[in-house]
Amino acid sequence: MAQFNKLLGIKNMLSPHKWEIGVSAGSYYPSLTQDFWGNDIGLAYDDDHLGMQFYAFSYHIDEIEDPEHVACRLFSLNLLLNGALRVAWNKNFAVPVEFTHFALCDGGGQHSVHAANIENNPFSQNADIDKYEHEATPASGRLSSRIFNLCKKDEVLRSLIFQVGLISLNSSLETIMTWGTLYKIYDSVKYHSKKNNYDFLKLGDPGRINQFTAACNSSLLLGVYARHGDMGWGQPAAAITDINEATSLILDLANKFCLVHIGAQHP
Repeated sequence: MAQFNKLLGIKNMLSPHKWEIGVSAGSYYPSLTQDFWGNDIGLAYDDDHLGMQFYAFSYHIDEIEDPEHVACRLFSLNLLLNGALRVAWNKNFAVPVEFTHFALCDGGGQHSVHAANIENNPFSQNADIDKYEHEATPASGRLSSRIFNLCKKDEVLRSLIFQVGLISLNSSLETIMTWGTLYKIYDSVKYHSKKNNYDFLKLGDPGRINQFTAACNSSLLLGVYARHGDMGWGQPAAAITDINEATSLILDLANKFCLVHIGAQHP
């Protein structure tokens, strides 16, 4: 633990971490531990005789005593982390970062990460988390960590990143739900672009976006995947019915919106 804090450059003003988080992720994770900056979430790994072990820490859970509350907060932070990574990288990834379990750093039983509800604002109010960032690795130094960090104070960004974090194509049921999630992302970007006088038409190809919405609204095309039930509408002339193509389109829309929004609201 001391070595981990030293590597991150965390100063003495912040207490040692209380909880350690077990992580499951893809082969990109070791590189991500170096590329995700700031004090919000510390990502780390060990490579020893047991193989490669992924883990993480967060000051946003260290002040919590109740494991049930920790489990709920970690579930929400996990969604935001994956959402921030997808938007920053402008792509979906088959194996997202998953917080699987957690335990006290000084010993104790493991607890699973789960939640009946998403915690809408899963962040500590401890201002020292930002105040004592290491100057060489501030959250603002990487787009993914900057997006995550700004979610603490920007409700528009936080709501959108939560939605992106919910994208999942790992099962048939999750794919069905993801069509609706993608439409929510589209709705959010369109609404907040209009509200903030961003040029929505410059954020994506209007023709392809219309093909996406046409598919989502057509039960003739998508069946149970559609946003609506039977409405008596005819089949659209052109539509995007491939979920991977639709996901790429909407992630690109979210990426462009976030860049414009951050530039305008958090220069």
